[in-house]
Amino acid sequence: MAIKIEITGDTWEEIQYEACKVAGLSRIDTGIIDNDIITDYGEDLGKNLQGSGWSYRELVRLWSEINANAHELLVEIATRPAPEGYPWWEVSPSLGIQKGMLGGRMSSIGFALKRAFPGKSNPVNCDYSGYRYMMHPGIAAVFHELATASDD
Repeated sequence: MAIKIEITGDTWEEIQYEACKVAGLSRIDTGIIDNDIITDYGEDLGKNLQGSGWSYRELVRLWSEINANAHELLVEIATRPAPEGYPWWEVSPSLGIQKGMLGGRMSSIGFALKRAFPGKSNPVNCDYSGYRYMMHPGIAAVFHELATASDD
């Protein structure tokens, strides 16, 4: 008996991401996200996460569970962390996408939360009275660092 699985993608990262999904693994579990990222930056950035409900290692794992479009969304929202926040109506134009596409990017984060962190709060909170996305400044710093490390 044999099973043939064909995985396609435009980049090696996309292919790795899809292969890990098929295998039920996170990219951090397989070493695709280098553990050095965790140890090099985690100690300093982790100090700024108090009160966020997240650890540095958890955020790295979440990052490994979501796709590149969700990365882009998190990094954009991270440019305006709490207490100011990011007005909802400004996010889509900033990313150059249609308003309806934002939900798909948010759902990638939601699915990863349910799969890897059941019951954990979303790192992006919604301020319904101010119509803003809110992100803890420590979480924002971690996402900026992960985006920079991913670009290397």
